[in-house]
Amino acid sequence: MVTTDLSNLFHFKSEHTAKNYLSYLKQAFLLIGVQKYSTKSKFRVAQEKVYPVDVALMNNRDNAFAAENLGWRLETIVLLRLLRKARQEGYDIYYLLERGGECDFLVCNDNRVLQCVQVSYDISAEKTRKRELKGLKLAAQMTGCKNLLLLTDHTYEDTTHEGLDIKIRPVHEWQ
Repeated sequence: MVTTDLSNLFHFKSEHTAKNYLSYLKQAFLLIGVQKYSTKSKFRVAQEKVYPVDVALMNNRDNAFAAENLGWRLETIVLLRLLRKARQEGYDIYYLLERGGECDFLVCNDNRVLQCVQVSYDISAEKTRKRELKGLKLAAQMTGCKNLLLLTDHTYEDTTHEGLDIKIRPVHEWQ
């Protein structure tokens, strides 16, 4: 859990303090929370991923421009674009996390999932590619959504993975 990590990192005496700080940063529009996808509202409210509102806030991390951190930056950029678009069209954005894997973003209209989106800076490594496609497969199985998109830095491809059609697009071509 994020608050446990923050409590340990900053030596807070309780997780409650970490939750308060997260809340303050969200109220100041420095952080954005994305709720977990679930048909049960108690899980959506209780479990949240937090992102900075600007990737420049990530610059002071160790190895800020290492490949792993570039992936986090790209994921943040995609989230910000999804949120802008979602607000215009009245959609909600969630993430999916289950034992079998994770899907970065689900675009929903009421209880219907319109699109499942994974983000990975580079999928040239077979292990990374498998993980990202597995997350989309899990999301498709759990939600029934067939509109599956994997956004990368430079790969353009249409592929079929275990019977599912998946579009792989560079983020700069995505709308």
